[in-house]
Amino acid sequence: MCFATVAEFLTARDFNDFYFMINVLFACYFLTGVWFMKPLLKTTKLKIHKKEAFLAIGFTAIILYIVYGLIYYSIHEFKAYVPAVIGGVSFVAFTGSCFYITLFHSHPKKVYLFIVGMCYFVVCMGYIINELLVDSNLLIGFINSAEIIAQFFFVLFLTQKEEMLSAKEWYI
Repeated sequence: MCFATVAEFLTARDFNDFYFMINVLFACYFLTGVWFMKPLLKTTKLKIHKKEAFLAIGFTAIILYIVYGLIYYSIHEFKAYVPAVIGGVSFVAFTGSCFYITLFHSHPKKVYLFIVGMCYFVVCMGYIINELLVDSNLLIGFINSAEIIAQFFFVLFLTQKEEMLSAKEWYI
């Protein structure tokens, strides 16, 4: 949480001047989050049905296209390839892990990670949109609310992680 807090502070101070540090800090936060999800990723079994596969491929393609577009736009705006790629890859790994567990794990509280993934999608994409395209206080309020919700549900997930790792069969 310290990485995200410092990145949030730097974003509020001056996104343009601290662009490199913001990306590195969020990358550290996201990679730490993936590390915390690692035991759950190992126990989650991939089960794909035909309808789900089509939906998952379409949803993944749309999200990756949006992420690619915003990373591409930010690279051209800030002339900084490395931080944008590091931030983008760690973001995709984190949200991808959240959505993977949400889709294929059987525990009912997996919805926490779906909320975390969606909220951080709003946060990361929202900051780039706010800084590069639309400067709006309403958007910043929405982004900050999404980040508070994401952090709350990620902590809630961390407190429930051991229960989610139990061998009990969950039928949902």
